[in-house]
Amino acid sequence: MKTNLWRIAVISSLLLVGCRAHQASLEHLREPIQSPPLDVDGEAWKVKSLNLPKSHIEESLVVYHAYSSRDPFSLPPIALLAESPLSLKACWQPKAITIQHELQRYPLEQLHLKGMISRDAQYTALLQTPNGKVIAVAEGQPVGVNYGRVMRVSATQIEINESLPDGLGCWKRREVKLVLQQSRLDIEKSK
Repeated sequence: MKTNLWRIAVISSLLLVGCRAHQASLEHLREPIQSPPLDVDGEAWKVKSLNLPKSHIEESLVVYHAYSSRDPFSLPPIALLAESPLSLKACWQPKAITIQHELQRYPLEQLHLKGMISRDAQYTALLQTPNGKVIAVAEGQPVGVNYGRVMRVSATQIEINESLPDGLGCWKRREVKLVLQQSRLDIEKSK
């Protein structure tokens, strides 16, 4: 153990001594940088000033008045209204539900309507999940992450009512239709 500490001490001292090599003065490098640039003849460059009229310069200036705009570190007024308790009471809020069905794990944009099954004039839709699994869905079943529910299943589409947050603490309902796409085989046969 003592020999390892001794070796570490010797190696670290050699490294520190090696860092001190080449500490020559850097004055000879500073002079060309601070002196003005020279042209081909060895003469220093001369800077010519542009004598523009003051009116031309004043027209090109853009004045920015930040005091007239909103403070970027404070919330906008509409967001402050959304935080008030009065606005939350007037908004419709969906009931918190637990995930009961596998289709509640996916947004509606990721689900694809693949087919329909009918029995005694009752349709059941076949939805495909992003991982390729096909699941049968009937009216009244929950679908999607935004509190969606299947309202109607027909021969060519399903209608889903879902609730979306508006960003201000309230929720709005919307109707989404997933339509069955015809395959290329069906289109070619109909020609």
